[in-house]
Amino acid sequence: MKIIWYPAVSLDGYIADDQGQSDWVTSDDAGMFDDLVQQSKAVIVGRKTFDQFKGELYPVTGATTYVITNNTKRASDDPAVVYVAGGALEVMRSLSADGRTQAVLSGGGEINGLFAAANLIDEAWVSVYPLILGSGTKLMGSYAGRLRLSFRQGYALPHGVVHNRYDVG
Repeated sequence: MKIIWYPAVSLDGYIADDQGQSDWVTSDDAGMFDDLVQQSKAVIVGRKTFDQFKGELYPVTGATTYVITNNTKRASDDPAVVYVAGGALEVMRSLSADGRTQAVLSGGGEINGLFAAANLIDEAWVSVYPLILGSGTKLMGSYAGRLRLSFRQGYALPHGVVHNRYDVG
């Protein structure tokens, strides 16, 4: 199972502002994210992020959205949304049971940190924005470990956004 982490991050390491908004993400970057999700047919997101952007971003059309939750009784009537109680390993089991071979990790910060702590991120596609937020949702939540990244390639996107791709490990 291949996990590709795709965050959009400010220069000072935040994926959202104090209100949880990331309305600064450009349409070019959002299009690249959507293309990757369409290729993967699966995206992983935390329950708070899913609820905040439900109907706006999630569920992603043409893919299954796996939502990590602490609520063991939460279920969905939508076949494109799968609630998974637990953490990163439980999501990996669910993806595998569904026959998935690749998924996009979309956050939020604590979910990013869970996957990093479990050493389950294979690639990182990181879009860095020329923006200082000062506070908000940290890229990796409360995770304080290390990830070793090997640069593969980078792209300049419009509006000063730099998109870099890394192998993890």
